[in-house]
Amino acid sequence: MLLVDDHQMVARSLAAVIDDDPGLTVAGVATTAAEAVAQVRRLHPQVVVMDYHLPDASGAEATRQVLDLDPDANVVMLTARSDEAVLREALQAGCCGFVAKDATLEELTRAVHAAAEGGGTFPPALMTKLTRWGHQNPDHPPLTEREGEVLRLVAAGAATGAIALQLGLSQHTVRNHVRNVLTKLGAHSKLEAVVIASGSGLIDLPRRP
Repeated sequence: MLLVDDHQMVARSLAAVIDDDPGLTVAGVATTAAEAVAQVRRLHPQVVVMDYHLPDASGAEATRQVLDLDPDANVVMLTARSDEAVLREALQAGCCGFVAKDATLEELTRAVHAAAEGGGTFPPALMTKLTRWGHQNPDHPPLTEREGEVLRLVAAGAATGAIALQLGLSQHTVRNHVRNVLTKLGAHSKLEAVVIASGSGLIDLPRRP
């Protein structure tokens, strides 16, 4: 994974802690959007943890640049701000999840694992704000029953493999359903699809503690 934070000391401290997780490896650290893009070009990390505040661009703009270069990267936004405009910007940039800067290290590593497995992390408090924005979107084509099932599991944080296992489908079929959902909803990511579908009344968000 690649860790992007505008404070080098913070970035390297987080990297050292995350490296202690046996399932995660921090391949690089960047402190600017330009460095992040250069590292993605060189390392092709599976997951990028992206700080929202960078000296040369917002984390959302950096996310767009990263995904333009490597569409298979999974970007988790790390942000101290949770106002709706920031969340919407990051969502439309293609982030697959959000982690607040005051979250625990366990929450951060859990979000990275989820992103690596093709899932997402969306804290309920942030999702409530995003869903309000989803209500502003126009009507969309209805989802098939299977597409709705897949998207509800995505909303619950399930990764592609887990969805395939639960529904008795191949991972290829699950990915096709997700791709169809994104097309129907005009979404840039699974997280944005969940927000739009929930705000449009196409699915109900799962209850979380």
